[in-house]
Amino acid sequence: MRRTVIAVLALLGLVGITLWLGHAAFTGIEWLRGLVLAAWIGLLGAVVWWLSRPVPPGRRRVVWVLFIGLLLAMLIPPDWLRPIQDWVTGWLGFVSAVASGSSGPALVHFGLFAAFTMLLFWARADFQPMPFLLPLAGFAVATELMQFLVEGRQPDPFDVVLNLAGIGTAALVAWGASRMRLRLAGG
Repeated sequence: MRRTVIAVLALLGLVGITLWLGHAAFTGIEWLRGLVLAAWIGLLGAVVWWLSRPVPPGRRRVVWVLFIGLLLAMLIPPDWLRPIQDWVTGWLGFVSAVASGSSGPALVHFGLFAAFTMLLFWARADFQPMPFLLPLAGFAVATELMQFLVEGRQPDPFDVVLNLAGIGTAALVAWGASRMRLRLAGG
């Protein structure tokens, strides 16, 4: 219980520092922003390590690659983002119409978090939705909070809703698939 209280207080402190540093008046202390961003990335990395611990090595690599890609997509500065978007739409031409529309960023948020959640369900045979929804929800909120620390990025509460919707939808689909598998195996 004591460890949980300490962990919650430390997390609240990290959130408070992030919000404080995200304020426009604190733009001159980039080293501190970098340090807090590194703390967030370390914390999220620890959560992903915990979620992927019992996963076989090949699948664990896939989880980590998607985790790193998800972090990059959420935290890359906007001036770097455009060439990457052009490169991705060049490779995946069918998404160029969607990405250029007004709902493109919404689909990216929803899709990335849904894909990450589905990947965790695929990678772990023992992956049950309920014990893991809280860490995944925290991950969704943390990636938006971290945008306070990246020059040119702004967190958006609607993006948090999209992230959570992606997680929830993937959890429901995976839960339904596991129930279907059990029914087919049992009868």
